[in-house]
Amino acid sequence: MINNSEDGNIVTFENSENSSCVIYGFTISNIRTYSRGIMCLNSSPKILSNIISNNNGGQSGLGIYLENSSSEVSYNRIINNTQLSGSNYVLGAGLGVFNSNVEISYNIIDNNTVNGAQPPVDPNIGCGIGVLESTVLICNNYIKNNHMSGSNIFGGGIYIDESDFLISDNIIIHNSSNVGGGLYIHDSNGNIINNFICNNEGSGIVNLGSPRILNNIICNNRSSDMGGGGIIDTSSSHYAEIINNIICNNYAFNYGGGGLRITTDSILYNNIIYGNEAYSGAQIMLNNCSAEIYYCDIEGGFNAISSNNFTGSFENNIDQDPEFFSPTLSAGLDYDAFSANWFPSYSSPCIDAGIPDTSGLNLPEYDFSGSPRIYNELIDMGCYEWQGVGSKEFEIPIFNKTRISNYPNPFNPITTIEFSIQNTSEIELSIYNIKGQKMKILANNKFSVGSHSLIWNGDNDLGKSVSSGIYYYNLKVNGKTEAVKKCLLLK
Repeated sequence: MINNSEDGNIVTFENSENSSCVIYGFTISNIRTYSRGIMCLNSSPKILSNIISNNNGGQSGLGIYLENSSSEVSYNRIINNTQLSGSNYVLGAGLGVFNSNVEISYNIIDNNTVNGAQPPVDPNIGCGIGVLESTVLICNNYIKNNHMSGSNIFGGGIYIDESDFLISDNIIIHNSSNVGGGLYIHDSNGNIINNFICNNEGSGIVNLGSPRILNNIICNNRSSDMGGGGIIDTSSSHYAEIINNIICNNYAFNYGGGGLRITTDSILYNNIIYGNEAYSGAQIMLNNCSAEIYYCDIEGGFNAISSNNFTGSFENNIDQDPEFFSPTLSAGLDYDAFSANWFPSYSSPCIDAGIPDTSGLNLPEYDFSGSPRIYNELIDMGCYEWQGVGSKEFEIPIFNKTRISNYPNPFNPITTIEFSIQNTSEIELSIYNIKGQKMKILANNKFSVGSHSLIWNGDNDLGKSVSSGIYYYNLKVNGKTEAVKKCLLLK
């Protein structure tokens, strides 16, 4: 453990250290104000499996700051770092990256805070992660509860500016900012693939760049005066490709486009846009653009779109209930999208309903759950691809009649599942993947009254380790399902 008692950086690399230098397993924490956890200047050490917390000040990257670096930042907990009120420009309260080429993976970036400066002071950009003039891979991170307050603030979860990027397989939830609560993309190119972007305040994604947004769950986000609860695509010189996403139950307060607000010539294919709410244009708001919208499931059809000088295309779209297993009950932040199950039921009209010719879409190889993106030569709408198999047994809501929980959550690779029962009973406790396929039976025998705990080692019934992702544990008591809860394996 390294506790700092003076102002300044706690750990500094500035002598051209390369990847053979590793900082591993430390707790790096500040007990005074005006301190940064780790700074890498013209150096590229590996930063692995550390806890970097409670650093405070006006600098960029209060947890970790990388400049002219090629570091790998993996398996860390970057938490509770605070940019102090009244400070000037800040790039990433948790993690700041400038003029670098870095990998950021398998980290928990949680509860970092920016108290925004007031104009005309420079803006505060990025609370969880801020990236400027860099090339970054951001994958398999848990980015949550990062909050920005004040004015002139952008990107609660992630901010990307003048950079090339791949943002994939992250969980980005419960972050907030005036603009871009989940992600803010500006003058940048890259892919946003297979992310869970939900329950963010200030819109799920705000785009002023040229990203490809594919295979994401973008649900129960909220925006205010700018509209576009799920996505705002409003660049004057760029446009996005928005393909095979679930964009549902987002809310735009006091403006239009509960699901999306588009003022560019964006391209939309194979999306499910449903259950969104707004002041006008519940699903989509189109302003002065030539967007192309094909093969999407849009609640209310074209009548649910608010358009002003729209000269684009709207063809081969449907308006049918997508029949998710267990979506949130309504739009807005009050409903936990992470606890929902957005996989389509076996009777969903979105199965095999995507565009017949997928050439030119440059689709990823796998869908949100890791299955092949195209099954039986036909693509589905949304981020999941039905594989012709599934478990009707698992087609149930997430509910809890019996007390059950797991810790830690997220976990790697072991978690303990605790439950209690009021009578001696036959118990089956099973693990399912996100497609409803049973992966492992942890118990199937009689248990006495009281509290019990079982350990799951992150493996299947064959003893093989399962991949990172969302899993469900299902408790049956005397043959009847009494509880289903969600857990997250992060390797």
